[in-house]
Amino acid sequence: MANTGARLAFYGVRGSVPTPGKTTARVGGNTSCVEVQTGGKARIVFDAGTGLRELGRTLIHAPETEVHILLSHYHWDHMLGLPFFAPIFHPRSRLHIYGERKDGGGPREAMIRQFAAPHFPVVFDLIESHVTFHEVAVGDKFRIGQASVVVGKLNHPQGAIAYRVNTGGKSVVYASDHEHDGTGDGPLVEFAHKANALIYDAMFTDETYGQKRGWGHSTWQEAIRVAKAAGVRNLYLFHHDPIHDDKTMDAIGRRARKLFAGATVAREGLVVKL
Repeated sequence: MANTGARLAFYGVRGSVPTPGKTTARVGGNTSCVEVQTGGKARIVFDAGTGLRELGRTLIHAPETEVHILLSHYHWDHMLGLPFFAPIFHPRSRLHIYGERKDGGGPREAMIRQFAAPHFPVVFDLIESHVTFHEVAVGDKFRIGQASVVVGKLNHPQGAIAYRVNTGGKSVVYASDHEHDGTGDGPLVEFAHKANALIYDAMFTDETYGQKRGWGHSTWQEAIRVAKAAGVRNLYLFHHDPIHDDKTMDAIGRRARKLFAGATVAREGLVVKL
């Protein structure tokens, strides 16, 4: 298949904890999971929150799919989907899981801890798919099929990393779980320079951020400041606060678009061609 750029498919857009219910159904209650569809055989996925389960449901009839999961960090809302990802239990599936090495180890150790008592009844050794783990660090560059990937730094408790995927002349930056530093976020602005899409942690608002300082998250207003400074085309507000229902997100979306025409509130089911 010819490479014609990329598509983004949002499977989970919520932060911290899943929020099912009628007041969040339109934007969605699953936690972080975004697929980059490049037109090649390999599927690239940002984070493994509970939205990963729904992505797995679409792959039930494609057991030989090769999936590359780029983890920003190992906090539970970004890992909860792995035990419920259907391909992980299929012997013909090939999974590649990427993540940063920390005091507790890398992605392999983080996954083993999930598939262990008292957290989950199925132990790691019962996984039937072919799983390859890749430890990455800030500044690393590597290829996945037709795409090139660069690793960037984020500001988050215990650390987190950003990813920039370049494919078909288009680029998307995934910067979830980042707290702005008050100095203009120069490194992230440079990392996201001229990206076609920036997916940014917009959990809080400038009005409420003072009460959550140090929690490791940013605001939708800061997202716009970063997007403008970086010259990105499209901004997707992401990692929504669990207390923000659909009406709240509608209001944020209206305010955001007045300040930046390319701003969009990310929601489950949203598919965007870059």
